[in-house]
Amino acid sequence: FGLDAGGFGLDMEYLMTVLEEEHMLIIEMLQKATTFAITQSLLDKLEKESKDDVHPKLVPIFAALENHCYDPDVSEDIDGGQRPKLFEQLSPAQLDEDAYYRLLGWITRFCFAITTIAFQNHSKLDVSSGFQVESSVDVFEHLLADDAADHAARASCSALLNILQELLAKYEEVEAVWGAIAEVHNPKPKLSHSFAIQVASFFCPFSISGGHGQTPVAKVQQLKQFFDDAQQEETDPLKLVSVLLYHPNVAI
Repeated sequence: FGLDAGGFGLDMEYLMTVLEEEHMLIIEMLQKATTFAITQSLLDKLEKESKDDVHPKLVPIFAALENHCYDPDVSEDIDGGQRPKLFEQLSPAQLDEDAYYRLLGWITRFCFAITTIAFQNHSKLDVSSGFQVESSVDVFEHLLADDAADHAARASCSALLNILQELLAKYEEVEAVWGAIAEVHNPKPKLSHSFAIQVASFFCPFSISGGHGQTPVAKVQQLKQFFDDAQQEETDPLKLVSVLLYHPNVAI
């Protein structure tokens, strides 16, 4: 497989960081779906039916978003090939109403999987209990304990974290156009200072609400329903950061 010889433990750790081709394809598809969803979200905020109705000064932004989300694997017969592959099977009505809420549902469930699976065998520190340990179990031994099941869970969650990281990274071809226009023409305002901030606020419907949020309150409640059914606190990428920072068994 082209791997350098090494110890068993090192090889295991190395394999956990190897990204397969399918993983990269998933990231690419989600990135295209993200730019498509942001386009739909912006049109909703601007109260426009299509990109042809926006202010001429905003046209370059929508053109850059359209170029980024173009998927050559999607038939030209479907919206001229401008629809991402992840939304290929949606009807026009579903595309207009549910496309970016479906994407938000996927992302928030990624966060749910990470918080509930990666550390399922390790309890968080209970600050309110102080340093008193009534159990005879060695706390540090328990925290550092690991086995094959833990490695498998960590590998899966590491892959999900990598997907989130790539989705929240800068999309340079869009960022260059976005930054130049958002500074001089920002109606009401509707645009964040950068496209990266726009994406981050879009993917955090639970952390960013009110006038700064991009998701209507009714849709946020629908997204919360999944967490209510699972009896877990709702989580998005921003809330996930605090979970990772303060968990005793995480190295960042």
